[in-house]
Amino acid sequence: MEADKKMEAKGKTVSEALQKALTVLGLTEDQVDVKVVQKPEFGVLGIFGKKEAVVEVTPKNVEAGPPAEEAAVLSETPTDADAEADISEAAADRAEAEAYLDDEAEAIQTTAKQFLKDMITAMALEVAVTTDYDRNSDVLHVELAGPKMGILIGRRGQTLDAIQYLTSLAVNKTTDHYVRVLINTEHYREKRQGTLEHLAHKMADKAVRYHKKMVLEPMNPGERRIIHATLQDSETVYTYSEGHDPYRHVVIDLKENQDRGD
Repeated sequence: MEADKKMEAKGKTVSEALQKALTVLGLTEDQVDVKVVQKPEFGVLGIFGKKEAVVEVTPKNVEAGPPAEEAAVLSETPTDADAEADISEAAADRAEAEAYLDDEAEAIQTTAKQFLKDMITAMALEVAVTTDYDRNSDVLHVELAGPKMGILIGRRGQTLDAIQYLTSLAVNKTTDHYVRVLINTEHYREKRQGTLEHLAHKMADKAVRYHKKMVLEPMNPGERRIIHATLQDSETVYTYSEGHDPYRHVVIDLKENQDRGD
């Protein structure tokens, strides 16, 4: 390959840009030299000022080697230097991949913080935003703290859920994979889960006592899952959801009705 065949390629991530170039050149990664011209920048709210990754890919020159028969023999007898070179190359690849993932995690958290800062400023509130991104599970945990968190929580957490949803949209515009965003403040999520678990047991007891099914108030998918999980091992009742969002709700009914097909 000749060096003048080098090319630039763009993508949402460095990896995507590199793959585009390799496809055009018809080469593999070990047959080229790669230079990162520009790392991706996700911009304000993941929209404004966004820049794609740019890489410069140059095919490596193939130098003349020994005759084919000799090369075959040599290839079967790797030296210690070859092994050390392979180990060093693998370590360098791992370090580069780790650095890229660190940059991506930082960009995800920066996008979330900027989005929330702009939104909360518009609400004339003073709120501190802290983030923690778990790369293994692709979950971004966000904690909000300030003097008037009740406003951000809203009735039964509806405002907090809306903020979480909008932040998730902003974050996932900047990634090539889905990141789950979880926003909490003043341990509201834990308190709400405890309230729902208590409600589930209370309504299950009523279903048994009055011998009829109990219809709960409309809930979002996450809250419905808590009700289902709380009663999934019950010997007397079972649960199911009916209706359509935003009015979809959980029904708690007697297992004997389920067995009869009622």
